[in-house]
Amino acid sequence: HHFPGKQHILFAICMRMQTDFNAEVIPELLASRPPDEAIASAVRRHVLFGQRRKGEVVVNIRERRSLPAEQLAQVNGLRREYRDTMARVIEAGCRQGSFRVGDPKLAAMAIVDMINGLPHWFRPRDEQDLERVADLYARAALALLRGWETDPVS
Repeated sequence: HHFPGKQHILFAICMRMQTDFNAEVIPELLASRPPDEAIASAVRRHVLFGQRRKGEVVVNIRERRSLPAEQLAQVNGLRREYRDTMARVIEAGCRQGSFRVGDPKLAAMAIVDMINGLPHWFRPRDEQDLERVADLYARAALALLRGWETDPVS
């Protein structure tokens, strides 16, 4: 491949990573299953993807803001697609009584941010360690959704 400049390379990395991520993780949210199972499955898949494609994920998280506005908008559009899909599943869980959050979009952002921090520090010892952390993060996301107090802190 020939790229005319560094920003074209960055854009290609970010777009490919985010497109692959969405193709792998969003179906977990859209599968016909209860919202809590969909969220847990998507969180696990997000954690596993983040470790498998750690280099690209970290570049996308840290460097995408260096992209020109039009390219950044494309990458961010893909990121929003994931977040908004998760928020819709959270809304469904709230309607069904499985989740208790006042702002599903904010809850989705909190979950995504929690997972996106992982590739910066987590170095699994082996596959079992990675699976354990993926399960832990899935449980943490569900705990947040099942009992997040949305009243202002006094």
